[in-house]
Order: sequence, then C-alpha cells, then structure tokens
Amino acid sequence: MQSLTATQQRISDANQRIAIVESKLIRLDTDIAVLSKRNAKDYEDE
Repeated sequence: MQSLTATQQRISDANQRIAIVESKLIRLDTDIAVLSKRNAKDYEDE
C-alpha cells in the first residue's frame, strides 16, 4: 500500500509542477502579445 501512496504523491507533485509551467506559459504568451503589438505600432509610426 505504501507504493500506492508514494505514487499518488509523485503524481500530485508532477501536477503541481505542470500547473506552475502552465502559468508561466500564460505569462509568456501575454508578454509576447504585448511585444508584438508594440513592434507593430513602431512599424506604423515609421
């Protein structure tokens, strides 16, 4: 039974890491969108 508990704990830890990575990806997507809009605006101003 202990191996089941250990496996469940590892799955829980992995899910937590996945959630952290997903939130970082969302932030990156937001940063990229902001930078893309900024660059597009720079081209329009030229």
